[in-house]
Amino acid sequence: MLASSLPYPPGLSALSDEIFPRIVGVKSAKEAWDRLRDEFQGSERVRQQRLLTLKREFEMLKMKESDSVKSYSTKLIELVNQMRLYGEEVQDHKVLEKIMINLPERFKSKVFAIEESCDLKKLTISELCSKLQAHEQRSNFRQEDVTEGAFQAKHKNKQASNSKQGKKKFGDKGSKGKSSEGSASGDLSKKGKFPPCPHCSKTNHLEKTCW
Repeated sequence: MLASSLPYPPGLSALSDEIFPRIVGVKSAKEAWDRLRDEFQGSERVRQQRLLTLKREFEMLKMKESDSVKSYSTKLIELVNQMRLYGEEVQDHKVLEKIMINLPERFKSKVFAIEESCDLKKLTISELCSKLQAHEQRSNFRQEDVTEGAFQAKHKNKQASNSKQGKKKFGDKGSKGKSSEGSASGDLSKKGKFPPCPHCSKTNHLEKTCW
């Protein structure tokens, strides 16, 4: 910082070393401000063009389904602050109306409730955003509960289906094995031959008829 003992008006001593050389020789605070404004913001024509661009962005900015209330309101307020820096007077009620008009369909019931219960002339932007964020959080919680319930139901149905299929396959296999075994024994008995007896090793009788 420059020392206050320099032969310049007291207000200039509070300026940084980077800014001070840009306004050396000015005779009034307005002249200093105009010089700094022209240097950092450009000429009057450039400022008007920039302001027109900001107004266009403000009018076209809408909240998408994927946007949160916080992200959308932050973008909008940043635009408004830039417009105000360029000399545009943007009233808070205009910003509030802009938010309410451009909300997605999922906020329709909440907007209707706000219009019925609140005085929009006294409602601030921060209060509106708080109400919308609370509604958004409740909706997200409900959506998570529904999704979790559907997942659990699907998982249970899948387990039940797999269990039924396993039992059916096991029953078919057992029936097929018994049928094959009975068929083989029947064919051997018709020919007078049987499986080797575990007692006498002969094949002319069944185990239960062995002497």
